Amino acid sequence: MADSRAASSRTFGRQIFLMLGAGAVVVIGLMAWAGGAWLSRSMSRQTDLLLVDAAERSSALVQQLMTDRAGVVELLGRSPAVVDAAIAGAREADRLGIGDTPIEQIEARFAQQRSLNGDPRVRAYLRDMLGATDVAEILVTESHGLNAVTTQRTSDFVQRDEEWWTEAFRDGLGRARASYDESARSISISQASAIREGASGLPVGVIKLVFGVKVIDAELSRAARASGVDVDLIDEGGRVVASSSSVERMQPLAGLTLGTDRSTRSIGSDSSAQRVALAATDDGRWYVAARKQERVTHEPIAEAKRALFAGAATLIVLIAVALLLVSRFVSRRVTAPASALALAAERVAKGDLASDVMAGVEDDEIGRLGRATASMVGELRRLVSAIRDSAQETAAMSAEITAGSEEMSAAASEMARTSCELSEQSADMAQTIQRTAMDAGTLKEIADRVSADALDGVKRNTRLRVLATENRARLDQSALALETLTAEAETSAAATAALALASEEIRAFVTLVRKIARQSKLLALNASMEAARAGEQGEGFAVVASEIRTLATTAHQAAERTERLVNDVLGRVEASRDSSKRTVATVSGVRLATREAVASFEQVEAAVVDAENWASATERAAADSSALVREMTDRLDDLARGTESFAAAMQQVAASSEEQSASTEEIAAAAAAQAISAERLSALVATFRLAEQRPSITAAGQRQSHATASLLLPAT
Repeated sequence: MADSRAASSRTFGRQIFLMLGAGAVVVIGLMAWAGGAWLSRSMSRQTDLLLVDAAERSSALVQQLMTDRAGVVELLGRSPAVVDAAIAGAREADRLGIGDTPIEQIEARFAQQRSLNGDPRVRAYLRDMLGATDVAEILVTESHGLNAVTTQRTSDFVQRDEEWWTEAFRDGLGRARASYDESARSISISQASAIREGASGLPVGVIKLVFGVKVIDAELSRAARASGVDVDLIDEGGRVVASSSSVERMQPLAGLTLGTDRSTRSIGSDSSAQRVALAATDDGRWYVAARKQERVTHEPIAEAKRALFAGAATLIVLIAVALLLVSRFVSRRVTAPASALALAAERVAKGDLASDVMAGVEDDEIGRLGRATASMVGELRRLVSAIRDSAQETAAMSAEITAGSEEMSAAASEMARTSCELSEQSADMAQTIQRTAMDAGTLKEIADRVSADALDGVKRNTRLRVLATENRARLDQSALALETLTAEAETSAAATAALALASEEIRAFVTLVRKIARQSKLLALNASMEAARAGEQGEGFAVVASEIRTLATTAHQAAERTERLVNDVLGRVEASRDSSKRTVATVSGVRLATREAVASFEQVEAAVVDAENWASATERAAADSSALVREMTDRLDDLARGTESFAAAMQQVAASSEEQSASTEEIAAAAAAQAISAERLSALVATFRLAEQRPSITAAGQRQSHATASLLLPAT
């Protein structure tokens, strides 16, 4: 038993301290990992800030240098000597007639000198500037793009086909361009500016300065030494123009792509990976790249992480040693006594109250727990004895209560069943009466609708009779009007016939007039012939014959017009005659139909009078039926209310009986449950084993046991 106690204590203590150790290791490991991640991010952020700062500072230096060089170019472009040289070159080109000559011919003609050989003093002045500044070459062209003055022999004589020349001549100042000189094996930066005449401000040529990159390399090296990074100047094509390191010039950086993204990025492979920050310069056309090897950045981070993890491992070892010492102390003072108390509690749980519990003498929590456990076992012995006696008495009383409750429950159940049957019958009767009342109400509604429909029928028949009377009167008036219309149509037909006869007489008269006109024409012809035969004596007859001819012609024309008019009138008279005939026939048919309609309306009026009488009788019958149904509905409603009151009363009686039966059943169930509980309690108490003599406990435990017994069982 002692071995099992020790094993259980060792197991419990080992579990606790293993969990504590594992938790400490996990927490310290997470803290170390989080610290390493934070340290890595912090140092990477510092590196990025350093790169961005170096790029921006170098960008400002390059921008200032490029601005100064642009100022120098513009200043030389406004110099009077340069302006005069450009104007003189243009005059020389015009004199030679080569201003508009094709470029190939000009290049072939000036292949040796490749310059117009302007003022030697200007050339000497420009060559003096080469030694005093970072300028490697100066080129002055006139307005046609031809070389006017050069400090050294150039590769081309005509420059107007070059992009830098057209840009400077158009915009005033061209952008900087980087190029590589194969012969000198050096990189140069050229910038061109328009040469403007002071009075007019018009461009008269272009001046181009070629600068070396030594000054820019020196500035970038100074910035690199100050920040500890490499700094490169990159043109718009991504090529390295100047650098603080020995990187290959006029070649793009490996892995670097120019775009809108200006954030810090990584370029290159794993072995040569670099962090790069870009900053725009030369008004956004060129860029300054600040870069640093990532392995150089990661070495301090790796060292800091190694130091951090070494500290974490040391801390874990110290925690493990401390946990081991604490585990031994806890096993001696807590785990072993707790195991003994657990064994005593297991025996009590199995019903063995005869075992002694050894109370500790320490004043800590384990000692107090031991004394309390010993006192609890003593009180349990006393409580089991009292419960055993009470359970026997409770079982006897429960048996008597159960018998009386069963008899009362049987009587209440019979009364409730009878009440339920009466209540159901009353409910069925009330439903039947309600349905009858509803049918009577429906019959009343039907009678009301029939009465309303009959009343509406009487009103409609009355309106129909009035309408028939009015229509018959109108038809009588229409018949009289048709009689008048018939007489007028017959009169119109007679007048039309008379007009036709008159037109025939007019036609005969017109025929006679035409005959007279023809005779008059013959008479006039004869008179003319006689007058011509008589000579001067017949002039009077000639005048008369002319007048007669004129009169005959007029009469003939009037007769023709009258004949056409008479024919038109006769056509219209004939159409009017046919229309009058059709009108007379139509009026006769309408008059006959009107007479028949009058007779039909007389029959309709009689039928309407009969229908009105029938509707009045129907209305009276419907009113009598409605009154009878209303009276029957009232009686059925009274009967239904009485039946419902009786059914409600019977339901209340049934409910009361059911409640009484339920209460009785609950009493019986409670008594039965009490009896069962008493038996179960007796069985449970019987499992406890009590010793002949009580175990010895401490004085404090005895006092506490007596106090608890006096509170729980005052009667004993």
